Amino acid sequence: MKATITLLIAVVTMIAACKDSNENSSSLKDNLTGDWISHSLKVEMSSAGNSDRDSVFEANASNWADVIGIKPIITHFRPDGTYNSEHYSKKDSLFYNPYGKWQIAGDSLIMNDTTGGNIRYAYRTEVKNDTAYFWGLEDFDQDGKVDDKYYGTQVRIKKN
Repeated sequence: MKATITLLIAVVTMIAACKDSNENSSSLKDNLTGDWISHSLKVEMSSAGNSDRDSVFEANASNWADVIGIKPIITHFRPDGTYNSEHYSKKDSLFYNPYGKWQIAGDSLIMNDTTGGNIRYAYRTEVKNDTAYFWGLEDFDQDGKVDDKYYGTQVRIKKN
């Protein structure tokens, strides 16, 4: 009898945990759906470019164009699971507009860029008020190793 009660409690706990996880994923998807503009970026690169040195790349809203050389990136997350990210030059010319599919898995955003191949990005994500926080690993320095720590924020673009 004691084993049956213990098993029943374990099953109920697992069901509740799955329900909470699904609700959190659904809530994160709802909160992330919309239009966003890059606000800050920090990348910590281990052995940058396969060298023996580490490097940090950092930009924020006040110096984005000077540091990165383009305007802050605008990303549109649509309810149907598609997205695109508009990259504008300092002179307002759209020069790159990758697109693909996005989904939420637990507390993570998974983006499959289908623009010129099939590149997959995964970031732990949190949305608080009108700011989205992203962190994960990338190959930012393009040295063939996914070992660069990425931290980024985006701010929701409010519709008038």
